[in-house]
Amino acid sequence: DGYFQLEGVFPLSLIRRMRSAIERVKKAGWPVVFATVYDEFWQILQIPPLVRVLEETLGPGYRIIPHVWCHYVNPVSGAKGWRPHVDGQSGSRVSIWIPFTDATIDNGCIYLIPEGRISKDYSVRFPMRRRYSMKDADALLQGMRALPTAAGSILGWHFGIIHWGSTATNGREPRISAAFEFIGCDVPPLKHELPLLEAQSGIPSFQQRLDTIGKAVVTYQRFEPQMERFVQLGLRLQSKE
Repeated sequence: DGYFQLEGVFPLSLIRRMRSAIERVKKAGWPVVFATVYDEFWQILQIPPLVRVLEETLGPGYRIIPHVWCHYVNPVSGAKGWRPHVDGQSGSRVSIWIPFTDATIDNGCIYLIPEGRISKDYSVRFPMRRRYSMKDADALLQGMRALPTAAGSILGWHFGIIHWGSTATNGREPRISAAFEFIGCDVPPLKHELPLLEAQSGIPSFQQRLDTIGKAVVTYQRFEPQMERFVQLGLRLQSKE
């Protein structure tokens, strides 16, 4: 189906600590992706169940693409996650999404269209299409699947899967999460995926984390318009090497 869902992977004590970090960063007025300066956001990627899944999917020696983001969707009517998109078209790449609060129908859980429910051509053409026929719309709408997910679990999908964050209603708590991307060991990275980070030989240095945050702010302002005022900071944070 092109995606996986693993429940109860991470200790809830760790998940609560990471949620608290994101909430404090938000309260201080910073983009929540700045929470990834903390070790826990990188140590969590080395927990054995996740490592086994990624090794099975991408092979040993997989690496981290420096595309990282943290999400905070308020539990109010009309708040929503990112619009429908695909993460790319290149093979041997996987995205994972880790919720730090329960992601529910009410607070904007992830929806996606499993592979096989629509023609593969839909996902290939999806980033370029601006109009759809009613036949296309029927196929896309009827193919979607909602994926409510408990805090401490994992969702993952390959880059060609169409997915999005749904619109919230008046939920009990916000939808707080983080997303990471990975690439196989022997796969040539694209220019915008550089510099790759090692996945299992320690955690990135403080400068590497700042570089990754800077790239994220600049790259993802297309999904988060309020990031525009942080773009110059994002550029300054990026390594000049």
